[in-house]
Amino acid sequence: MSGYRMRRKTRGANYIAANSSLTLPWAYSNSVDDGTHGVFPEFFYNFSNTSGFNADLGIVFRGNNGWHIFAYGNGTIDGYEGWYDKKISLSPGATIDCAVYTENNKLILKVNGTAYSIPIVTDAITKLKKGCVVSREANLVPQMSISQMTPCTLLKTNAYFTGAAWSNTTLTTTSSTYVKMDSGNTLFDTELDKNDPTVVDSGCLSHLVSTVNGYVKDECSIDFRKRICCLK
Repeated sequence: MSGYRMRRKTRGANYIAANSSLTLPWAYSNSVDDGTHGVFPEFFYNFSNTSGFNADLGIVFRGNNGWHIFAYGNGTIDGYEGWYDKKISLSPGATIDCAVYTENNKLILKVNGTAYSIPIVTDAITKLKKGCVVSREANLVPQMSISQMTPCTLLKTNAYFTGAAWSNTTLTTTSSTYVKMDSGNTLFDTELDKNDPTVVDSGCLSHLVSTVNGYVKDECSIDFRKRICCLK
C-alpha cells in the first residue's frame, strides 16, 4: 500500500508480545470513508517472522466512521482478504494502552483497557511463539481500495495527523522475559510513498525522539498540508 510511514522496529526476532502507551493525535483530518476515497491515520504493531506469521494489529481512524481496532495479515488473520475490524470510541489526544499478546491460545489486541480476541488461522499462535520482529508504526495511508493512487494525488488530499506518540513499550521474549524497547535494541525509519520514489516529501514528516525511564519515545506527525511537492 502506498502512503507515508514512521516505524520503530526491533533488531531481534525473539518477541511474542508488546505493551505500550499510545498518545492519540490531538488533531487529524476527517476524511469521508465512502468505500472509494479516504486517507487515514493508523497506529499499530507489526509482528512478523520467517515461520509465516505476519500481522498488523492496532487502530485506524476511518474518517466519518470513527476509530476502529483492526487486524490485517493474509495467511494469519481469519477474515476477508486477511482483514478484521471493529468500531470503538476514542478521544483526540488521549493516552491509551495498546497491547498484543496471547492468552488461552488466542491472539489478543488490547486497546484502552478492553481486550479483543482477534480471529486467526489455525496454526497462527504456533508460528507467533517462534518469535517475531516487532515494529510500532504511525502511518498516514490510503485505504486499500485506492492503494494505487499517485503520489501527488495522495499529497493533495491534505490529510494529516498531529501529536501522536508511542512510549513505554515492553516486549515479551520467547523465554518469557521482559525487555524495554529502547534506542539500542531498535531501529527507526520512515518509508515514503512506494508507488513513485521520485515524488516524496519528507517535509511532511515530524519526528521527535527521547528516552523516558529507559524507554524510547517517538513523537510523530504527518501533515500533507506542509508539502513542498505537487503544489500545482
